[in-house]
Formats: sequence, structure tokens, C-alpha cells
Amino acid sequence: MTSRSITEYFYSPDGVEGHRCGYCGSKDTSVSNGMWAHTLTCQDYENLIDRGWRRSGKYCYKPVMHSTCCPMYAIRCEALKFTLSKSQKSVLKKMRRYLVSGDVAGCPNEREKQKGKDGGHCGEAKGKGKTTATADETTAASGTVGANPSSTTIDHNSVPVVGSQRKGIRASVGADPNKPPCRKAKVARRERREAKKKEKSSQSSDDPKDCSSASSGLGLQRPNMDATCSLKEVASEPPLHSVLAGSADGRKPLEAFLDPHTPAQEKGAGGGTHTLAMTLVQSSPPSPEFKATFSESYALYKKYQMAIHNDEEGDCTEKQFRRFLCDSPLIHAKGPPGWPCGYGSYHHHYRVDGKLVMVGVVDILPTCLSSVYVFYDPDFMFLSLGVYSALREIELTRKMHAGNPDFIHYCMGYYVHSCQKMRYKGNYSPSLLLCPETYVFVPIEACRPKLDRSKYSRLNESAVELEGIDSYIDKVLVLFSRQAMPYGIFKQLVGTDFEAKVREYAGFVGPRVAQSMLLFLSF
Repeated sequence: MTSRSITEYFYSPDGVEGHRCGYCGSKDTSVSNGMWAHTLTCQDYENLIDRGWRRSGKYCYKPVMHSTCCPMYAIRCEALKFTLSKSQKSVLKKMRRYLVSGDVAGCPNEREKQKGKDGGHCGEAKGKGKTTATADETTAASGTVGANPSSTTIDHNSVPVVGSQRKGIRASVGADPNKPPCRKAKVARRERREAKKKEKSSQSSDDPKDCSSASSGLGLQRPNMDATCSLKEVASEPPLHSVLAGSADGRKPLEAFLDPHTPAQEKGAGGGTHTLAMTLVQSSPPSPEFKATFSESYALYKKYQMAIHNDEEGDCTEKQFRRFLCDSPLIHAKGPPGWPCGYGSYHHHYRVDGKLVMVGVVDILPTCLSSVYVFYDPDFMFLSLGVYSALREIELTRKMHAGNPDFIHYCMGYYVHSCQKMRYKGNYSPSLLLCPETYVFVPIEACRPKLDRSKYSRLNESAVELEGIDSYIDKVLVLFSRQAMPYGIFKQLVGTDFEAKVREYAGFVGPRVAQSMLLFLSF
């Protein structure tokens, strides 16, 4: 029985009651169905995600899309095709400056700096009515890190300026004809880039080189797996096409911004100020390393919840932490050859100079990495750690693709278009939203106009014929008196007292999951 998914569906004959919404703040307008997962195979949980479900600890929930106040659309990013935005590049460069030189200049600690731009982490988890907040949205406006103390504020109203009367200003005589015309910097960079490509192509025609030397010539090196980078979760390098993804139009891929972040040799030579190490730690069942670092993780979680979400100390108990972010129904399974980890639930530890500064809670599933939650040290908020962790998890997805060609998606929880602060997830491009009626993922660009008109919408216009419940309800697997059987046989033995419950459950989980998981039934 341990290799089977076993769930207990919460059914109410009078309909689902509303509860407080973590997005709009309404008291009883958020409506969702739920079930308690005693055990879940990774494949079953991934199939549930594809039907709009998510988990928080061992509790799985799915919003009733046409009834809830803030419809939540499952969102995922195509990791192999991921392209960085300007603000995401800024976060990576900021981290690089901090690690290499300790520079925190230009690292804003104000909410306004990132409001409306790329948000923080992409995970989604429901715990005590809370939702995942982004790093930038939860930044306390207590001051600006890296501000220049010697800067002076000038009252421009007290300084009269009258055209050419200002001292030192000369009348304009136009452009210097002896100099080349002015051009935009991006135009000049494009021309230099094209010239380099032509030069290298001519050199390669005379002296052919292998793929690895070609990638070096383009300045796109494969990820460095040195000891300082400490990416213990991935032992093998990604395929070359993964590293070069996104560079066809001249843009650098994600790896080009991440590889130099923790230069071991620079650190050893005195050139690097800080080191960053990342480790995947199996959380369920707990590994020895997870047990050894549990107290440290819990202390960090408590500090984060109290500083960022203003939780009371009494609310951040060890029991709540375990139930919310440590307990998992996922059954651990062996990964493909070349993976140092398997499928299941993990805590992704980020350490700066040996100190735990951030933990990303993730599920590794057959074809995707699913982000659950993130918490970090508020003292490092100036580094936009929410954004940084999401980018690192996308990088991890791309690397793990080397061992599993089907491992291509990064699941980011829910996208809530009616909540402005939750729209940041759509900035991880390319992203797709799950249609709540056809269960087909649709590019977010095609969804936004529809969601602007109505917060609930059918996103996929193509005709998709779903299998009717009547065609598979007798095949739904149930667990009764420690015996697994199809619901059709159960009806013959016990009767139809559970008909409404089984029918509702089968409709929400879909035919594939209904015929794979065991639904626990008892009088």
C-alpha cells in the first residue's frame, strides 16, 4: 500500500463554505475544494497540478474558479526557453557585485523600487490563510541600503536660472562635423556583436573547431561545478543546447549571468569577498543533513515570518513549521541515472559564507520542478532574494533536464490576475496558464486580454472534449476496510451512499488520477 496514493476527500453536501481570501482580504469569498493526502506518488501529484491542484504540507486544494473571489490559475514556465528581463538581470548583477566585492551600492531597500516590476519568488502555499509574498513587495521601508551619506539635497526653487545667464554656459554651435554622428549605445553594441560573429565565422571556416571551443568563442561557457559553487544537487553538466538557449538573438542565457557568481579562485586569491553555496536537502523522509540543519532552518523561518509577514512569535511554532513546510505526502522515488537526487520533496539551502540565508521549498516531479515556498534572512533583503531564488530554480530545472529529457517545466503555483501584486509571476517568460475548463496550458500573452475583461475566463478557445464522469466513475479506485477496489464493485457491496462524494471527487481530480489514487471511504 505504501507505493499507492491514498487521499481523503472533504465533501460537504451543502456545498463548500467560503473562507478568508489572502489576496483581496474578503472574509468569506475564497472558495476551494480540498483533500488530505496521506501518501502521494510524484506522478499522481504532477497530474493533480495539471488539473489545477496545489499542496500545502499534506493538504491539497483546488479553487472553485467560477465562484471564488480571486480566481487562481496554475502557471508554469518553459525553463529551456526562459529569457531574462532587464530587472531580472539587474538582480543577478547585484548578487554578483555583492559576492565578488561586497558592494551593496545600488541595492535598494524600498518597496517602491520594484513595485510593478518583476516580483519575488514564484512558490505558492496556503498556510493559516497566508500566501507567498515576494521579496520586493515585502521590503520594509526602513531606509535605503547603499545610499550616499555625503549627498546633498538642493532646493531648486531657491536657485533662479535664466537661460544663458547661468555661468559657464556657452551658446550651442551644433554637432562637430569632424566627429562621427552620435549613435545609441545599443546600436553600437549590436554592430560590434555582428562584426565579431562575422570574424569568428570566417576563422572557423579556415580552422574548424569542436562545439566546446565554439561555445568558448561566443563567451558562453558551460556551468562551473567547482567546490565553491557547491551545487551538490546536480552532478552533471547541462547539454550545450541548454546553455545556449536564448542566445540565438544575441542575448546571453541565464547561465552566463549565474556561473561567475561564486568564483572560487578569486576568493582564494583575495579577489572575492563572499562565497555562495547551494545544497538540495531531502526533507521527506528527512535525511540526516535535514535533521542536522532543522534548528537552523526553523530559526530562519521564524525570523522571516515575524519580520516580513508580521506574525506573532506564538504563531511561528515548530509544529506549524513542520506541518506547513516539512511534512510532505510525496513518496520518494529514485531519480534517473546521473541525478544525485531522486523525485520528492526538498529544501534548497542557500549559504553565504557558511551562513544559511535562504531556503526554497521545492518538489521534484517527473517532468517539472514545483516551487512551494521560500523564506530568507530579512537582513539580506537588499539582494532581492525572492527573485534570485526563482532564477536559481529555473537554472536547476535546466540542468536536471540533462538526466531527464522530459524535465522541462518550472511550476510557479498560482497566477492571480485580479491581484496586482501576484501578476509578477507572468514576468518569467515564457509562461503558460492552465485553462480551468479544458485543462490545457495557454501562453500568458493570449490570456491577459481575456483576464482584463473578466477575472474568470476560459483561456483555451479550441474545442476540447473532456471525458464525462459517467464514463469512468465506476473505475474510480476506493479504499474501504483496508481493501482497494473499483467504485463499481464497492457499490455492489455497500450501496450508493457515497455516490455524490465520489462523483464530485472524480470530477475535480479527473479520470487519470481517479483511476490511479485510492479514495479513502468510511462510514
